[in-house]
Amino acid sequence: RVVTTDEIPPENQEEYFSFQFTSSRVLGGMIGRAMNSDEDDGPTSETNSSFLLCSEAQDCIRNEVFPALKVSAFTGSEGKKGDRYDRRALCTACSSNSKLAGTIVVAHLQALLESLAKSLTDSSTFARLEALSYIIRNSDGDNVIRAFHENGIVDDILDSLSTDLKADTTAQLRSSI
Repeated sequence: RVVTTDEIPPENQEEYFSFQFTSSRVLGGMIGRAMNSDEDDGPTSETNSSFLLCSEAQDCIRNEVFPALKVSAFTGSEGKKGDRYDRRALCTACSSNSKLAGTIVVAHLQALLESLAKSLTDSSTFARLEALSYIIRNSDGDNVIRAFHENGIVDDILDSLSTDLKADTTAQLRSSI
C-alpha cells in the first residue's frame, strides 16, 4: 500500500514527515548494506555484520524487504500527493551501493520499456516513468546516473518513443535518426 503525506491529518504531518523520511533513509541504508555482498565489503565483513548483526537479518532484507520495496516503488500514486518514502528508501540504497543502483535502474528501465511496448498512455507506463524519474533526480552521488547512462535499454526506450516520428519522416531524414 502506498502511503503519502496527504493521508495524514494536517496537525500531525510535520512529525509524520520527519519520522517517515528518517525511516526511509535508515531502511535504504540497511538495504544498501545487505545487498553489498558482491562488492569489496562482503556480506560477512565487519561493517555489514555489525550493521545488521546477523546473516538472518541480511537475508530477510535481501529476500523479503527489498523485493517488496521494489514492487511498491513501481506502484503509481494516482490522485495522491506528497513524498514517496518507498522511492526515497531506494534512492538511499542506490546511493550507498553502485551494483544495487545498476540492478534497480535496469529493473525500472526494463519495466518502462515493457509498458511502452503496450501503450504510451497507460497508467502503468506513467507510474514506471515516474518511479525512474524520482530515483534519478533524488539519489545522492552518481551511482544511479552512471547506471542509467551505461545501459543499452535507454536506446531501446528512445527508439520506442520515436517510432511514430520515424514513420512520419522522409526516408533520408529517417535514415539519419
